Amino acid sequence: MLDSLGNMWAGTELAGAMKFDGKQWTDWSENETLEKDRVYALLEDDHGNIWAGSDDSIRCFDGNTWTLYTAEDGLYPGPVKSLVKDGSG
Repeated sequence: MLDSLGNMWAGTELAGAMKFDGKQWTDWSENETLEKDRVYALLEDDHGNIWAGSDDSIRCFDGNTWTLYTAEDGLYPGPVKSLVKDGSG
């Protein structure tokens, strides 16, 4: 996925999400934010947040912090293999 700032994002099989800014890759599995996660889907919302769908959760990256959403937050328990932006962004 290419975000609005021109960064390329990739979901991986067991290493979470990665971002390429044109010079270097950033890998969030190193700090255990997305460690060992399969990232099936990536989406940027209208506010520039990056959403990642994985085996049992959705994570939202605001540019600084990843926020985790799971079944405890009302998410259906199971893999999130696609993400769609609604009319409100």
